[in-house]
Amino acid sequence: MLKNLLKDSFTLLRRPTLKTFSAIRGKDWRLGMFYMAIGTIVTILLTMLSNTMQAPRRAVIGAQLTQRIGPNQLTAVLNNLQNPLVVLAIGLAGFFIVLLLWIVLPYGLGRAFGGAQSFGSFVYRSSLFTTPVKVIDSLLALILAGVSGGLFLILSLCLYAFRFYLVYINVRATLKLSALKSAFVVLIPVLLAVLIFCGVLIYFSAAALRK
Repeated sequence: MLKNLLKDSFTLLRRPTLKTFSAIRGKDWRLGMFYMAIGTIVTILLTMLSNTMQAPRRAVIGAQLTQRIGPNQLTAVLNNLQNPLVVLAIGLAGFFIVLLLWIVLPYGLGRAFGGAQSFGSFVYRSSLFTTPVKVIDSLLALILAGVSGGLFLILSLCLYAFRFYLVYINVRATLKLSALKSAFVVLIPVLLAVLIFCGVLIYFSAAALRK
Protein backbone atom coordinates (compact mmCIF):
# COMPACT_ATOMS: atom_id res chain seq x y z
CA MET A 1 0.00 0.00 0.00
CA LEU A 2 2.64 2.52 1.08
CA LYS A 3 4.90 1.28 -1.71
CA ASN A 4 2.23 2.10 -4.31
CA LEU A 5 1.68 5.55 -2.78
CA LEU A 6 5.40 6.31 -2.93
CA LYS A 7 5.58 5.01 -6.49
CA ASP A 8 2.65 7.19 -7.58
CA SER A 9 4.21 10.20 -5.80
CA PHE A 10 7.51 9.73 -7.61
CA THR A 11 5.75 9.29 -10.96
CA LEU A 12 3.69 12.44 -10.46
CA LEU A 13 6.52 14.65 -9.17
CA ARG A 14 8.92 13.49 -11.85
CA ARG A 15 6.56 14.66 -14.61
CA PRO A 16 3.70 16.82 -13.21
CA THR A 17 1.53 17.11 -16.33
CA LEU A 18 -2.16 16.70 -17.10
CA LYS A 19 -1.41 13.37 -18.72
CA THR A 20 0.46 12.09 -15.65
CA PHE A 21 -2.29 13.18 -13.25
CA SER A 22 -4.95 11.57 -15.43
CA ALA A 23 -2.98 8.31 -15.52
CA ILE A 24 -3.02 7.99 -11.70
CA ARG A 25 -5.80 5.46 -11.04
CA GLY A 26 -6.04 5.66 -7.24
CA LYS A 27 -9.53 6.68 -6.07
CA ASP A 28 -9.56 5.81 -2.37
CA TRP A 29 -9.66 9.02 -0.30
CA ARG A 30 -8.81 7.01 2.81
CA LEU A 31 -5.45 6.02 1.31
CA GLY A 32 -4.79 9.67 0.56
CA MET A 33 -5.59 10.66 4.13
CA PHE A 34 -3.39 7.84 5.43
CA TYR A 35 -0.48 9.06 3.29
CA MET A 36 -0.97 12.64 4.48
CA ALA A 37 -1.10 11.47 8.12
CA ILE A 38 2.24 9.66 7.67
CA GLY A 39 3.70 12.82 6.11
CA THR A 40 2.46 14.87 9.08
CA ILE A 41 4.11 12.49 11.57
CA VAL A 42 7.41 12.63 9.66
CA THR A 43 7.19 16.43 9.48
CA ILE A 44 6.56 16.72 13.23
CA LEU A 45 9.55 14.47 14.01
CA LEU A 46 11.82 16.45 11.67
CA THR A 47 10.68 19.71 13.25
CA MET A 48 11.42 18.39 16.74
CA LEU A 49 14.88 17.30 15.58
CA SER A 50 15.46 20.70 13.96
CA ASN A 51 14.40 22.47 17.17
CA THR A 52 16.81 20.35 19.21
CA MET A 53 19.72 21.09 16.88
CA GLN A 54 18.99 24.82 16.73
CA ALA A 55 18.02 25.28 20.39
CA PRO A 56 21.28 27.02 21.48
CA ARG A 57 21.16 29.49 18.59
CA ARG A 58 17.46 30.21 19.11
CA ALA A 59 18.06 30.74 22.84
CA VAL A 60 20.62 33.43 22.05
CA ILE A 61 18.29 35.09 19.54
CA GLY A 62 15.41 34.90 22.03
CA ALA A 63 17.53 36.47 24.78
CA GLN A 64 18.62 39.29 22.45
CA LEU A 65 15.04 39.90 21.37
CA THR A 66 13.79 39.93 24.96
CA GLN A 67 16.56 42.36 25.89
CA ARG A 68 15.65 44.63 22.98
CA ILE A 69 11.85 44.73 23.22
CA GLY A 70 11.21 43.20 26.63
CA PRO A 71 9.15 40.09 27.46
CA ASN A 72 5.82 40.04 25.64
CA GLN A 73 3.51 37.72 23.70
CA LEU A 74 5.96 37.42 20.80
CA THR A 75 8.89 36.28 22.93
CA ALA A 76 6.60 33.92 24.85
CA VAL A 77 5.44 32.30 21.58
CA LEU A 78 9.02 31.96 20.31
CA ASN A 79 10.03 30.25 23.56
CA ASN A 80 7.05 27.91 23.39
CA LEU A 81 7.96 26.83 19.86
CA GLN A 82 10.73 24.72 21.39
CA ASN A 83 8.16 22.73 23.37
CA PRO A 84 7.50 19.29 21.76
CA LEU A 85 3.83 19.48 22.71
CA VAL A 86 3.52 22.83 20.92
CA VAL A 87 5.27 21.37 17.87
CA LEU A 88 2.83 18.44 17.94
CA ALA A 89 -0.15 20.80 18.18
CA ILE A 90 1.14 22.95 15.31
CA GLY A 91 1.78 19.85 13.20
CA LEU A 92 -1.74 18.55 13.73
CA ALA A 93 -3.19 22.00 13.01
CA GLY A 94 -1.09 22.12 9.84
CA PHE A 95 -2.59 18.82 8.72
CA PHE A 96 -6.12 20.22 8.92
CA ILE A 97 -5.11 23.55 7.36
CA VAL A 98 -3.58 21.75 4.35
CA LEU A 99 -6.66 19.54 4.14
CA LEU A 100 -8.95 22.57 4.16
CA LEU A 101 -7.02 24.97 1.92
CA TRP A 102 -5.61 22.61 -0.68
CA ILE A 103 -8.14 19.76 -0.84
CA VAL A 104 -11.59 20.51 0.61
CA LEU A 105 -11.81 24.14 -0.54
CA PRO A 106 -10.47 23.58 -4.10
CA TYR A 107 -12.72 20.55 -4.53
CA GLY A 108 -15.77 22.45 -3.28
CA LEU A 109 -15.00 25.45 -5.50
CA GLY A 110 -14.34 23.15 -8.44
CA ARG A 111 -17.69 21.46 -7.99
CA ALA A 112 -19.34 24.89 -7.74
CA PHE A 113 -17.76 25.78 -11.10
CA GLY A 114 -19.25 22.64 -12.63
CA GLY A 115 -16.38 20.21 -12.06
CA ALA A 116 -16.72 16.44 -12.11
CA GLN A 117 -17.71 14.55 -8.96
CA SER A 118 -14.50 12.70 -8.11
CA PHE A 119 -13.69 13.34 -4.45
CA GLY A 120 -11.78 10.09 -3.92
CA SER A 121 -9.47 10.67 -6.89
CA PHE A 122 -8.95 14.32 -5.94
CA VAL A 123 -7.92 13.50 -2.36
CA TYR A 124 -5.69 10.62 -3.46
CA ARG A 125 -3.90 12.66 -6.12
CA SER A 126 -3.60 15.68 -3.82
CA SER A 127 -1.88 13.56 -1.17
CA LEU A 128 0.71 12.43 -3.70
CA PHE A 129 2.25 15.92 -3.87
CA THR A 130 1.19 17.70 -0.66
CA THR A 131 2.84 15.01 1.47
CA PRO A 132 6.32 14.94 -0.14
CA VAL A 133 6.40 18.73 -0.55
CA LYS A 134 5.70 19.17 3.16
CA VAL A 135 8.37 16.63 4.12
CA ILE A 136 10.93 18.20 1.77
CA ASP A 137 10.21 21.62 3.29
CA SER A 138 10.85 20.20 6.77
CA LEU A 139 14.11 18.62 5.57
CA LEU A 140 15.22 21.96 4.17
CA ALA A 141 14.42 23.58 7.52
CA LEU A 142 16.50 20.92 9.28
CA ILE A 143 19.47 21.33 6.94
CA LEU A 144 19.47 25.03 6.06
CA ALA A 145 17.54 27.06 8.64
CA GLY A 146 20.47 27.24 11.05
CA VAL A 147 23.02 27.75 8.28
CA SER A 148 21.43 29.92 5.60
CA GLY A 149 18.01 31.28 6.51
CA GLY A 150 17.78 33.29 3.30
CA LEU A 151 18.38 30.26 1.09
CA PHE A 152 15.86 28.24 3.08
CA LEU A 153 13.25 30.98 2.66
CA ILE A 154 13.78 31.12 -1.12
CA LEU A 155 13.60 27.34 -1.53
CA SER A 156 10.56 27.13 0.74
CA LEU A 157 8.73 29.77 -1.31
CA CYS A 158 9.63 27.86 -4.48
CA LEU A 159 8.09 24.73 -2.98
CA TYR A 160 4.90 26.64 -2.18
CA ALA A 161 4.73 27.96 -5.74
CA PHE A 162 5.26 24.42 -7.03
CA ARG A 163 2.42 23.19 -4.82
CA PHE A 164 0.10 25.89 -6.19
CA TYR A 165 0.92 24.69 -9.70
CA LEU A 166 0.26 21.06 -8.76
CA VAL A 167 -3.10 21.95 -7.20
CA TYR A 168 -3.97 23.75 -10.45
CA ILE A 169 -3.02 20.74 -12.57
CA ASN A 170 -4.92 18.42 -10.23
CA VAL A 171 -8.06 20.55 -10.54
CA ARG A 172 -7.83 20.52 -14.33
CA ALA A 173 -7.10 16.79 -14.60
CA THR A 174 -9.47 15.45 -11.93
CA LEU A 175 -12.37 17.89 -11.97
CA LYS A 176 -12.20 18.39 -15.77
CA LEU A 177 -12.32 22.19 -15.57
CA SER A 178 -10.99 24.69 -18.09
CA ALA A 179 -7.68 26.46 -17.52
CA LEU A 180 -9.42 29.72 -16.52
CA LYS A 181 -11.83 28.11 -14.04
CA SER A 182 -9.00 26.03 -12.55
CA ALA A 183 -6.94 29.20 -12.07
CA PHE A 184 -9.80 30.82 -10.14
CA VAL A 185 -10.23 27.68 -8.01
CA VAL A 186 -6.56 27.83 -7.00
CA LEU A 187 -6.38 31.62 -6.65
CA ILE A 188 -9.08 31.80 -3.95
CA PRO A 189 -7.27 29.48 -1.47
CA VAL A 190 -3.99 31.29 -2.24
CA LEU A 191 -5.57 34.65 -1.38
CA LEU A 192 -7.08 33.14 1.76
CA ALA A 193 -3.67 31.75 2.78
CA VAL A 194 -2.07 35.18 2.19
CA LEU A 195 -4.74 36.86 4.32
CA ILE A 196 -4.18 34.36 7.14
CA PHE A 197 -0.41 34.91 6.95
CA CYS A 198 -0.83 38.69 6.97
CA GLY A 199 -3.18 38.45 9.94
CA VAL A 200 -0.67 36.38 11.91
CA LEU A 201 2.16 38.75 10.92
CA ILE A 202 0.17 41.80 12.04
CA TYR A 203 -0.73 40.10 15.32
CA PHE A 204 2.88 39.28 16.18
CA SER A 205 4.11 42.69 15.01
CA ALA A 206 1.63 44.32 17.35
CA ALA A 207 2.73 41.95 20.12
CA ALA A 208 6.36 42.93 19.56
CA LEU A 209 5.50 46.61 20.00
CA ARG A 210 3.40 45.93 23.08
CA LYS A 211 5.59 45.81 26.20
